[in-house]
Amino acid sequence: MHYLGIDVSKATLDVSDPSGDRRLSSANSRPGIRKVIKWAQGKHASNKVIQFVIEPTSTYHHVLLDELSNSDIAFTVINPARTKAYSNSLGRRAKTDRVDAQLLASLGQTQQTARSHQPEKFQEQIKSLRRHRESIEQQIRSLCNQLGSATCSPWVDREVLQSMRSIIRHLEKEVVSADRRLEQLISEDEVYSTISDLLQTIPGVGPKTAQLILSEMPPAWQCSTSRAWVAFAGVCPQPYQSGCLQLLTTVSYGQQTCADRDVYGGNSCDVVQPPNRRTCREAQRAREEGQADRDGGHEQTDPDLLRSDQVSKTIRSNTQHNTEHSLIFKTAS
Repeated sequence: MHYLGIDVSKATLDVSDPSGDRRLSSANSRPGIRKVIKWAQGKHASNKVIQFVIEPTSTYHHVLLDELSNSDIAFTVINPARTKAYSNSLGRRAKTDRVDAQLLASLGQTQQTARSHQPEKFQEQIKSLRRHRESIEQQIRSLCNQLGSATCSPWVDREVLQSMRSIIRHLEKEVVSADRRLEQLISEDEVYSTISDLLQTIPGVGPKTAQLILSEMPPAWQCSTSRAWVAFAGVCPQPYQSGCLQLLTTVSYGQQTCADRDVYGGNSCDVVQPPNRRTCREAQRAREEGQADRDGGHEQTDPDLLRSDQVSKTIRSNTQHNTEHSLIFKTAS
């Protein structure tokens, strides 16, 4: 396997091999991408299979993925956090498009990154529509707040208030139109329609939550296990151990996924941050005090002293619940 890194920007694509000896810069367009593919096949595909390593950049890499999928060329869409960690491990401080392309190729070669699945075009379509509706709803909330503030002032012109109300009514119609289009698209696809119906049998899951999961979560048939699917949502516990303290945590700080943020509102009780040193010392002190009381014949009943155990039990319980729900996808597939 021969790995090539591609650094994506809005206008250009920078391609490099792991050594940095062979490079190419091309326009980020379909003709430019075909040029990159032809160059890669001519330079590197004599006796090895090519695999591109790509770091996602907004929507600028979508055309690249589409062309690579149409040409049936392997690629890996790498997590930017993983790229940054790899760069730090090498002690590299320089950051240019060429350096990033070489870094991606080196990461692919040393880590032997797995091939990514080709994008599901239907899922990408409903994702763009759902996010468009979400953006409109945010604009409506913002305008409603502005309107509420403006009505409290005696100096705001009537034309301003009428204009804001008119824009809000127009945006509300756009939300209704987007909802209808989403429902139509999902109902026309047999697989996604079945999964949507199954999801809505779960208490508390309505059409909007089902659309969120369908659009933001990877298809279940692309995941090797139900645990892998749950981990993508950030609710699969990961072990955290420091000294004598052992916990099972879910989403680490700054790694919350879009699906988890929208479903749980960003403040879910399932999201437990790794404790700091002060928390570890307090937990250790609490256990020592509890052990001393038990040794002295006094039963310890303070619930705060069992905080770490309760957290672990809560996470295990919530994870089991989410894993059972994720099995619905395996059944549907």
